[in-house]
Amino acid sequence: MSSKRIQKTLSLLLYIVPILFFILCYFLIIASGEDIYQGAHTPPNLFADALAAFNHSARLADMFAWSVINFFDYSFFFGPDFFLRLLDVAAAFTCFYLASYVALRRRPHLTIKDACVFNALFLLVMLTSNGPTIYSGFSKIHNYLFIAFFTLLFIIVWLRYFLKKPLPAERFMVPIMFILSFLFGFASNITAIVFLLALPAYGIFLKISHRPPKLKPFLLSWRGASILGVLLALFLIYIVGPGLADYETSEAYLTVCDYLSLKEIFLDFGQSLIRIFKHDVYNFGKFLFPFFVVALPVSLYAVRLKLCGSLKFPKFTQEETDFLVASAIFIILHVLALSQIFYPTRLMFPIYLFSASIFIFIVGRFLRAQKTLRISEKTYTIAGITLVILSCFVFTVRAYFAVDYLKKVLPELERIKNSNESSLCVPKSIVESKFIPYFHFAQEDFLVDWALPETIYEKSVTICEE
Repeated sequence: MSSKRIQKTLSLLLYIVPILFFILCYFLIIASGEDIYQGAHTPPNLFADALAAFNHSARLADMFAWSVINFFDYSFFFGPDFFLRLLDVAAAFTCFYLASYVALRRRPHLTIKDACVFNALFLLVMLTSNGPTIYSGFSKIHNYLFIAFFTLLFIIVWLRYFLKKPLPAERFMVPIMFILSFLFGFASNITAIVFLLALPAYGIFLKISHRPPKLKPFLLSWRGASILGVLLALFLIYIVGPGLADYETSEAYLTVCDYLSLKEIFLDFGQSLIRIFKHDVYNFGKFLFPFFVVALPVSLYAVRLKLCGSLKFPKFTQEETDFLVASAIFIILHVLALSQIFYPTRLMFPIYLFSASIFIFIVGRFLRAQKTLRISEKTYTIAGITLVILSCFVFTVRAYFAVDYLKKVLPELERIKNSNESSLCVPKSIVESKFIPYFHFAQEDFLVDWALPETIYEKSVTICEE
């Protein structure tokens, strides 16, 4: 087989294996306890569910998740369920495609280089604790794919602006960015605030760089429309809606995440400062850990080059530097915005995916800068084969856990469905899903303590006491 044929085959596999992974996850998954609590396998009531979600946690992602979950059965069943699961697969692929766009600074193509970037992003998520956010339960899948999609789409517009790439005419950009910014801001109750804080922080950077920003042209353009869209989203979240009520009332946030309210901070500032410091150390460590691991071999290679006197630092254009600085400000502020808690992994998934794309861009530029390293077609072929093997490993492990859980739970669901009793219990050994620490590869349990008893096939179901 010719070299070009091998590379074309590898390129297809690098894109296809992640798609097959999401098909596997979304079609073999059993509805989680949270999905059932939110209305899986119940008559749809889109408006009432969206309103209930808004009153619970005023963000568009939750409103979407609560509205569509009614169409999902406890396990895959051909019907509306089928098309919505396909839509989830498309959404997952699109999010990684958009992240690849950020890493490449252009639209990805069916080439070995672009496919390696796409697949590397996939593995940077799936071989870390971030993966379960988008495959373990539909509540998380619908929430965080939704947020990631609008976050990355919003960032790509700004990327094109920074790199001075063509954008639609101003008369079109103003309404487009107002709507997109509103969706970006309303999707999550944190990201909008971070964006508004990042703007003056970036303005200070420009001031220090002796390039003071021109405020009037900024505000009277589509960039100003972006701010208005975000402000409208914040108005709905924090004035009309309950704001951060979920954080302040949820037992999980109060105990497991050590939530520190603003009231506590003012009442005991010294002790609160210590807790905030602990939160930040944990949060930054958790967020950066995967990047440290991947950067280790690159760092060792850099040390070797330094000792040989041949280390070359990558060069970035002014436009690229500005975007990297703006990105760093946005990412750092986003982690700091969660200083009141030990953050659950899911809350940072969209920003983690964005950070992974920036990380791959910088590493790629560094490797290309080294004159001693010749990145040939053979190098890309070896990289592609390695990534395909790792992706197939991820697929296989996830398939094992998915099938194992189906074998346990499907007979139990059938038993519940056919039972004449109105109240039943399920052994804990059946409820619990096997997993690998940190990596997980499992789905969420189909019954959860905080939602018991759960209603399944109109029966009251609990976990058997042991």
